[in-house]
Amino acid sequence: MSTEPNPAPAASAPETFESLREPVAPTENLLLGTIGGLVGMAAGTAIWVGITVATNYQIGYMAVGVGLLVGLAMRFAGRGYSPAFAGVAAVLSLLGCALGNLFTGCVLVAREFETTFGAVVSSLDVEMTTGIMQAMFSPMDILFYGLGAWAGWKYSVVRPE
Repeated sequence: MSTEPNPAPAASAPETFESLREPVAPTENLLLGTIGGLVGMAAGTAIWVGITVATNYQIGYMAVGVGLLVGLAMRFAGRGYSPAFAGVAAVLSLLGCALGNLFTGCVLVAREFETTFGAVVSSLDVEMTTGIMQAMFSPMDILFYGLGAWAGWKYSVVRPE
């Protein structure tokens, strides 16, 4: 017989801190994300107008840039996972593209009539807005607006790892 005492039953390994943590739902903030998206939209629209006015040429890919800015701003500001973020980003991207065309037209009208951009924008009504948008719009814009909305949709949501 052995004179050594029986070893105590092996205690289960102590639980680690990580195993005790409960999963936490991601924190998302649609309001903050929308505010970020609006800032991205304003920046994208301003860049659109600046480049178009400086080059006297409308580059369709700027719509994708607007969507990218909107989507990334929404992602970083709102940290959203839900489809609502993507929907809001797509709408803001489309709006930013339309405003890019409208404000570019306003700059051109201001140049034509030798007035200020602010004076043209402040005198916008439905008829004038429609006229400028018709003058600035081409069928190819539909494709680029769609790509801009897609970029906003795609880049606005935090992807699970």
